[in-house]
Amino acid sequence: ARELLRRGASVDLPDSCGGTPLMTAAGCGHLALLRVLLRHHSDPDQRCGRGSSSSLMHAADQGHEACARALLQARANTELRNKHGETASQVAEARQQHELATLIEQHARNRKAQ
Repeated sequence: ARELLRRGASVDLPDSCGGTPLMTAAGCGHLALLRVLLRHHSDPDQRCGRGSSSSLMHAADQGHEACARALLQARANTELRNKHGETASQVAEARQQHELATLIEQHARNRKAQ
């Protein structure tokens, strides 16, 4: 990935389904790749064409807390909603990822308080 980025590859180029490399990294729990993409200014709020899901929603859906934390540190928007009207914390809750849902909700509250 680093070599492709060094050669000028777009970090946010979607695949045929509208997913970005950041979404894939978040959904698969590839924290190192996710961090590389974020350092190269990948947009954490870009939405997937299919379900309007963000990278944070992909991490929440699969329970990848470390990826979710990195996305939250990159200021991922916690208020975005997918095609079902769910936020990332609601996606986590629906997948029985209660601690992750709480983490996202706390981050959202802290951000609003600032």
